[in-house]
Amino acid sequence: MRKSGALLVAMAACAAMAGCVPKVDVSATADVQSRYTHVWLTIQEIWFNTDDTATPADSTWDRFTLGKPITVDLAALTRGDLEQIASNLELKADTYKQIRLIRSMRPPR
Repeated sequence: MRKSGALLVAMAACAAMAGCVPKVDVSATADVQSRYTHVWLTIQEIWFNTDDTATPADSTWDRFTLGKPITVDLAALTRGDLEQIASNLELKADTYKQIRLIRSMRPPR
């Protein structure tokens, strides 16, 4: 009886873990030359791809559109400072070779 109880607990743990979806946070940092006061980048989408030769036209991208564009001043991100762009993106577990930040075509407000 003790073995079957342990087996049930192990099976329940496996079933609970099978329902987990990996979540990803995306942050940016930069190394902008000191002659620039500001380098603004407004991001609308984040794309992930496991293929290092994928082009923007490929259908293999995992694409995430941000709820509202995020504007980052790259010149302010020095000494390894990070600016969070997105959090809790549900992405399948894999090895990604490309991550693209797609800029917004609209000026920030």
